[in-house]
Amino acid sequence: HKTEGMANASMEFDHKTLAPLYRLRIGEPGQSFAIETAKRYGMPESIIESARIMLGKGRTELENLLHGLEQKRRHYEDSVGDIKKHERELTEREEKLQRLLKDAEAKKKEIFAKAYKEASEIIADAKRQMNSLLEEIKKADKDKARIILKKASTAQEQAIEKIKEYKSADTETLSMDELKEGDVVFVKSIGNDAAITKLLKKSSRVKLKTEKWEMEVPLSDIGRKKGKAVKTGKGGVSISVSDEPAAAQINLIGLRVDEAIPMLEKFLNHAVLAGLSEVTIIHGIGAGILSKAVREHLSGHRLVESFRSGDQAEGGPGVTVITLK
Repeated sequence: HKTEGMANASMEFDHKTLAPLYRLRIGEPGQSFAIETAKRYGMPESIIESARIMLGKGRTELENLLHGLEQKRRHYEDSVGDIKKHERELTEREEKLQRLLKDAEAKKKEIFAKAYKEASEIIADAKRQMNSLLEEIKKADKDKARIILKKASTAQEQAIEKIKEYKSADTETLSMDELKEGDVVFVKSIGNDAAITKLLKKSSRVKLKTEKWEMEVPLSDIGRKKGKAVKTGKGGVSISVSDEPAAAQINLIGLRVDEAIPMLEKFLNHAVLAGLSEVTIIHGIGAGILSKAVREHLSGHRLVESFRSGDQAEGGPGVTVITLK
């Protein structure tokens, strides 16, 4: 091994049969099987013993050492082979799992898209019915109006029940890490899309904006991403039947926009049915966000003739006085 241009090499042998395996090992010294081979072919024992004596104890120990190293090498190669086999199996399983997950995700999106479309059609149909019934109410006397209202309430409940059937399709939960400002998402509580204006990670809430509203909702109210924000129309109608007398004013102070607008809508419906001609909305001044949202909602509303800020005696800019149609 010290001679320049030369290297140790050995041929593998089967230790049990002493048959050559015809595998060359470059850089590894090999064990000599001369004495074992001679014994196998019938060489007299006396000659074999003399050969062992001539080789000496050191040679015998070296042969044993080489034999031990050979055994360890083979054990190592077998272990490496097993590890590589397991790695291949794991890779194949992982690839199969990825394919299954991809197929499942595609199927889920397909189901949700279909459900969302059908639910949107149900909502649109319900709104058309509500608007039509509202026109009838405005033209009818009080007794007939109550009958129409009951029909409207029944139709609304049926629409809600149908929509509930599709809610199970919206199983995708979005995390804060998946969202960013400017993303368009589906807001479950209003049934529309809206653009994200700010992520409030500490409180797990999201600030959103539609064409007319600004709101803040919990992360759980955000559904899967949609393609494009739906414009929010004015004068949406939500009708319910109540035997309680309608109030002439409502206090929205302390509420968020997304909480206040539905309450305002219900209040206006009750006021019209009760025959009130003028009502007052108390929203306070604050940062002006709630008062702005209220007035934008009232602008062009089908139940509103006009509106104005309150005078000093009525509460000033902290209230809005509405004249109903």
